[in-house]
Amino acid sequence: MDRESQPENPPRYSREWARVGIQDETILIIHVKPGGKVDSVLVEQSSGYQVLDESAETAARSWRYQPSVVNGEALNSGVCVPFKFRP
Repeated sequence: MDRESQPENPPRYSREWARVGIQDETILIIHVKPGGKVDSVLVEQSSGYQVLDESAETAARSWRYQPSVVNGEALNSGVCVPFKFRP
């Protein structure tokens, strides 16, 4: 499953967060409908910072996906996506 709009809509990471040392990784499980829109987002592994987890989730929900296709039919799909927040 390809993430079509990821480059245009990266997760927010403010300079203030970097300045105060808020950095880590959030891992999301993203469920996608056959049409390519996000159905649900689950935090598989929290960064330990709610602001980073929410930023990752907001970005993931704004992306458009190319769903899995089997025998010419688009299916509900899921993908695990890591988000690394570093200055």
